[in-house]
Amino acid sequence: MKYFAVLIFLSFFLLSCDGNSSKNDEDTSDNDLVITDDLSDDLSDEVLTESEVDTDLSDEASDAKADETQDSQDDLDQSDQSDESELSDESTDSADEEDDGVADDEEPDSDIEIRTGEISWNGDTATVTAVGSDLKTFTIKTTADLRDNTPASKERTFSQKEDDIIFSCGNIMLEALFTMALREVEENSVSQITDYSFNNGNPVNCDCFETGAKWHYVWTRDTAYAVNLGLALIDPERSKNSLEFKVSDKKSVVGGGGIQIIQDTGSGGSWPVSTDRVSWAIGAYETLKYLEGSSYTNFLDKAYSAIVNTIENDRVHVYDPNDGLYFGEQSFLDWREQTYPVWTAENTVHIAMSKTLSTNVLHYLILDIAVKLAQLKSDSATVTKYTDYRDALKTAINNGFYNPLARLYSSMKTTYLDNYPVLKLDLLGQSLAVLSGVADDTKAKDVVANY
Repeated sequence: MKYFAVLIFLSFFLLSCDGNSSKNDEDTSDNDLVITDDLSDDLSDEVLTESEVDTDLSDEASDAKADETQDSQDDLDQSDQSDESELSDESTDSADEEDDGVADDEEPDSDIEIRTGEISWNGDTATVTAVGSDLKTFTIKTTADLRDNTPASKERTFSQKEDDIIFSCGNIMLEALFTMALREVEENSVSQITDYSFNNGNPVNCDCFETGAKWHYVWTRDTAYAVNLGLALIDPERSKNSLEFKVSDKKSVVGGGGIQIIQDTGSGGSWPVSTDRVSWAIGAYETLKYLEGSSYTNFLDKAYSAIVNTIENDRVHVYDPNDGLYFGEQSFLDWREQTYPVWTAENTVHIAMSKTLSTNVLHYLILDIAVKLAQLKSDSATVTKYTDYRDALKTAINNGFYNPLARLYSSMKTTYLDNYPVLKLDLLGQSLAVLSGVADDTKAKDVVANY
């Protein structure tokens, strides 16, 4: 389902939202982006064909006043006439009623509001129709090719609910996308999760968010990013459960205890080839903002322990004191040949030797969050220690990845054998650098302007 919105999600970046307006003016820009948002007054604003007009109405009946006596056939239409109104050939109340699907003896609901929106890009078009005033029902359609051709109709219909967070900004496409996201949160909310690699493929009880229609498990990075970007607000308890599923004590054969964040499966068999498990911290920190009582206290303690232990373990195994950066595969773009040369699919050694912008910014963020949690727990020694780690890493990221000629950050240093940053760029890394504060104001403006 998530692929259905590939085209229309572009509207988040291309449409402007005016909170004081209920409709947007039509706008055509130089890149052929066309945006419309029309307000329809009622359900009967359409042209009636000749066959839809009651042929029993004579010209004399059309000119008669409402208080004149009509024969039984004309009674079907008289309910829509006012005392002084005249029926014209272009507008017949009887035809309006039949066209709207309203019973002959009922008035059509003129208060029902219809709004439409459209966005066109690269030859494809997405349209949205919203019906209703307080709670809307949206229908989204697209002409774009969809991954797996799902849904085959290229159309989805969904509705707002009484207990929803209602997003209203005057742009019907954005309002529809927000509502669709809420419905997909419900679809991903499960009581059991499964994966063929775990528990012999048997279900595991967990009131969690599964990753998606094709991934019925909880994955660290997917959960962390999604929780940070919105799930924590929508369902903090389920967010907490999902995050707690991705921490674990050491195995008993090595002494147990020492709870840490679990790295997802990935290139070369997971950690330490992939080290972006630290993304867990941004989801945990956001979730803590919405928890209360013992749920908050217990999760704070667990999150703090998992974060500290993960930092200390990574410091030993994946930190390079020579340049102050952490080893590890690029975050999220983790299907090897998506980011690295094709031959790395069979030989992941050099992936493990690479240092990447996105993953290093995540290491910066876990250090920053550790400082904040240590302050909450009045752990001054840890505050001092991790503040030093964090600030030094910020400097190392800017020294190691920022390209002053491009005024952008390189995605990676490829291997330990070639320590020079490549001229390869990725949006996730640039975004994290800006949002985290790793990029100062000048660099942040350059990144946004030049990517």
